Amino acid sequence: MSAPYLKLTDGSCIKFTQNKSCTTEREGQRCKTDSSGKVISNSEGTDCEYESYTWTDDRCAWVTIDINGIKKPNQYGTDVYQIGIHGNGRLNQVTGYGKLNTILSNDKI
Repeated sequence: MSAPYLKLTDGSCIKFTQNKSCTTEREGQRCKTDSSGKVISNSEGTDCEYESYTWTDDRCAWVTIDINGIKKPNQYGTDVYQIGIHGNGRLNQVTGYGKLNTILSNDKI
């Protein structure tokens, strides 16, 4: 985690990031799909064929939690989780899997 962040006595870290606006245009890449929604493979058949896309992100802020601080593996979904906070107060887990995802799917921490 880049500074500033809070380091708790158990070694875990929490970082709060706030956007300048709750509406941000973002760009990314995703796998292309055919008309039935099936992912289109690349010419080698080893990965998907990618396409660029733009979306509107309505998150106002994020909370990033690293449950074991600087200890490895430092991977999203394993020991690092990110929660998005929307303008209407809704929460969602941005990255990762596990029990945190179940908690946030009910909009409760």
